[in-house]
Amino acid sequence: RYRLAQGGLLEAREGTPGGDLRRAAEPESLRGPFRMLGRYDGEVFQECRTGLSWALEQTRAAQALRKELAVRQVDAALVAVDASFVAQQGREVLRVFRTASVLNQRGCPG
Repeated sequence: RYRLAQGGLLEAREGTPGGDLRRAAEPESLRGPFRMLGRYDGEVFQECRTGLSWALEQTRAAQALRKELAVRQVDAALVAVDASFVAQQGREVLRVFRTASVLNQRGCPG
């Protein structure tokens, strides 16, 4: 249990383990890669659970995925990717590490 104090400090109340909390100057970056499930249209990957979208960094795995969509002659497909987030030209993109699995030609489950 904490109490909000001056300067954004969260002051631990008596009996709260861990002590006071202070906001970090910069947020920690997420480590990866992560297994992500989403819809990919050749340009943008839209994650199923959150609906958030990212462009893919131009890796061999991303190029292979784009080629797979062309071979299947589909505009978009549900895919699984192993990727991490990277900053590129002031925005966040996905760096795909493993060739994505094309699961179907429909949208997200549910």
